[in-house]
Amino acid sequence: PDHPMHLHAKDKSITEFLQSEPSPELSNGQAKRFSGYLHSTAVADKTLFSLAQNTLNQCFSMVLTTCLFDEGLLLLKKHLGLQDIFYLKSNVSKRFISREQLSSAELKTIESMNQADIRLFEWAKKNCLALIEQALTPKQITDFKAANLQWAKLIKSI
Repeated sequence: PDHPMHLHAKDKSITEFLQSEPSPELSNGQAKRFSGYLHSTAVADKTLFSLAQNTLNQCFSMVLTTCLFDEGLLLLKKHLGLQDIFYLKSNVSKRFISREQLSSAELKTIESMNQADIRLFEWAKKNCLALIEQALTPKQITDFKAANLQWAKLIKSI
């Protein structure tokens, strides 16, 4: 109830909430940010994607995704010469809605409102996977994940 979007979401379905567009972030928020059109509504998905992709290509030396978090950390370690990349998860929501809990209509609404973001994520993930394949071995990834679990257990026990 203390979240700024609570009043906009109260007593509404997910579809009603999304379609009321209380925030520009709810429709292609990532692509809008990276393209410079966060507060614009009349920009085509294809244009948002193209501009965002161009920004990421020109302004960032590496684009990673959270779905490949461990692999991304290993890439950063290699690229930047980082020494200690072990981490603990924190501030992880205990309440969330899984994709399976959404109706087909709700999924369709979310997908239709985020076509540029979906394309941008797929592009970024594909590039990230290519970097991983070039720079890391499956054993390096597995070893890091195991070592990070051990490290987390040690830190939590202190």
